Amino acid sequence: GLVEKVMRDKIKELGNLIPFEKKLKIAADDNYFAKKKAMYKNSKISMTKKFSELSNWTTKDISLRTEILVQTLLATWQHWDEDYDSEGK
Repeated sequence: GLVEKVMRDKIKELGNLIPFEKKLKIAADDNYFAKKKAMYKNSKISMTKKFSELSNWTTKDISLRTEILVQTLLATWQHWDEDYDSEGK
């Protein structure tokens, strides 16, 4: 159905991706996020560890995080471009 398609699309979004030390092999079910949170809590990556503090992870959260990551990347690339341009002069 429509809900399943939306969820499949959200899973592929940049805002749903989190760096982790090893591949997580957890079957997607109703407790999927809860199982991942337990592993995130022990991560040495501060961004990933922060996800263990969330009570849920909605499609709205994924979209918002995607937008934040895209804007951060664009700002970073702009900064790199300015550095590159200033070195060439």
